[in-house]
Amino acid sequence: MLTGTSSVPLYWTNTGAGTVNKVDLPSTSVQILVSGQNVPAALAVDSSHIYWATALGGTIVRANPDGTAVTTLVSGQGSPGGVAVNSSHIYWANHAVGTIRQANLDGTGVTTLVSSQNLPAGVKVDSSHIYWANQGAGTIVQANLDSTGVTTLVSGQNGPVRVTVDSTHIY
Repeated sequence: MLTGTSSVPLYWTNTGAGTVNKVDLPSTSVQILVSGQNVPAALAVDSSHIYWATALGGTIVRANPDGTAVTTLVSGQGSPGGVAVNSSHIYWANHAVGTIRQANLDGTGVTTLVSSQNLPAGVKVDSSHIYWANQGAGTIVQANLDSTGVTTLVSGQNGPVRVTVDSTHIY
């Protein structure tokens, strides 16, 4: 349970409803920030924006934390998901195409970092690496942020779809 007077925002997507949502914990009052999204499937947050992928829409989208100024940053993606963000880039898995991609935070400079992946899904970044789950291969993979050093960390999993990291572990 959270105590004190400060609130902690919790954001999520509702794929069935096509919404991006928020609750300021410890409140339980849900706010629909953005509606009308075509299967919003992944979400990342930085200090100034929320980012998400629309799996069927093939887009990477950004909005202010209050849901205003919704902007499509990247379009024409096969089935994007697994969005992650750091101070300079947004990253995503292009599930159907088998790639891990990045763009500048304004959507320019789209680059394929890694290709030939088997249904890549959940993506996370830390200060030096990007991590993702290869759902089709049953693996968890990492690469340097410059796309070198692609390494399978875990294999033999049954359809992994999400991954997260902290300063010492991958989950």
